[in-house]
Amino acid sequence: MKKPIYNEQVFKEDYEFVLKKLGFSREEFEQIMDKPPVSHYSFDYEMAVDKRYPLLKPVKYIYRKLFPVKK
Repeated sequence: MKKPIYNEQVFKEDYEFVLKKLGFSREEFEQIMDKPPVSHYSFDYEMAVDKRYPLLKPVKYIYRKLFPVKK
């Protein structure tokens, strides 16, 4: 892996393009990226499928029997 996976010039151009499209300054973007990741489960609108659609609860039970969660 001596060869870079991304051309440096193209990376700089893409980076500037993303900053412009998101409307962030370089400093704002770096502050955001330096923060620890946040799970999507941390947000209020996220709830289990069987709570949103109670009729799917039996389907979830069968699915979990067929495909158990790996730990």
